[in-house]
Amino acid sequence: MRPVIVQQAIHYEHPRLPGRLRRRFKAYMQGAALNPDLRPAVLLAGARDGGSAEFDELLERYRKEESPHVKMSFLAALCRFRDPVQIGRFLKLGLSEDVRPQDVIWWLLTARVTGRPRPDLAMAQRQLGRYGRALWCRRPHA
Repeated sequence: MRPVIVQQAIHYEHPRLPGRLRRRFKAYMQGAALNPDLRPAVLLAGARDGGSAEFDELLERYRKEESPHVKMSFLAALCRFRDPVQIGRFLKLGLSEDVRPQDVIWWLLTARVTGRPRPDLAMAQRQLGRYGRALWCRRPHA
């Protein structure tokens, strides 16, 4: 239940929670242990207001991670940046060889706006339409 409450607190921008989670994010990126149930929330908190340094850290961890479940947590966090530059980087990531063809659908679903409208993702929504054809061409055809 705790992870759900924490994620909802992040979603609704509880004033005290982000600072605590960002500290956990930095510690986790430096190798500290983290409760696996809280991993998605901590990664989300680190990404939301992060910049290129946080994006680079998450991308590096995504590339090195061997567990598909954990890897998807990193991919989900990579789409939660509010900075338009990082949003653009995330969209380009879906066209790269870093995202396996079978994971592109998760990339698309994660990149969609859920819940409240986010003006910072308006650009992302427009670019998704442009990237659709390129993604289709990348998909293995039977």
